[in-house]
Amino acid sequence: MAGTGIVSAARAKGNGGCELAHDLYRDADWCREALGPGQVLATRGRRLAAKELGRLGEDCAARLLEDLGYAVVERNWRCPAGEVDIVAEDGDETVLVEVKSRDERARRGTVAPELAVDGAKQEKYRHLARVYAAGHDVAGLRFDVVAVSLRQDGGVWIRHIPNAFAGDER
Repeated sequence: MAGTGIVSAARAKGNGGCELAHDLYRDADWCREALGPGQVLATRGRRLAAKELGRLGEDCAARLLEDLGYAVVERNWRCPAGEVDIVAEDGDETVLVEVKSRDERARRGTVAPELAVDGAKQEKYRHLARVYAAGHDVAGLRFDVVAVSLRQDGGVWIRHIPNAFAGDER
């Protein structure tokens, strides 16, 4: 029952257990440290441009994955079919990671960024996986999602969803 979906954010394991999403709240200081000198989290009262928000989200996601023991192999891997935000290794698995970022300070209410990884986005990632695997040595492959939300209180919410959706069943 691998890839039970983003909403459930769980994956069945061979031993009958379940691996849930990692919900992590990180404050602005962690993000500043994660991003390194010279990069500053958004200042109060300033909305981030879409590219700036995306880059911030990807930087935080890469740092989180490294903290969890993943090896980040590539960022923004591109081919004619599209782009994978992060390619990482988790043990012997190659992990294609989609990062979704939202600035909650810019809107009322919250929208879970991971919900933007809909069926069409999942199908695109499956296609990208086939292209990536054709040119790389891939033993096992899975799809993770990392959702990053800039919070009203200045903190950052990061949600890592391992095995967020299933690969090709063919």
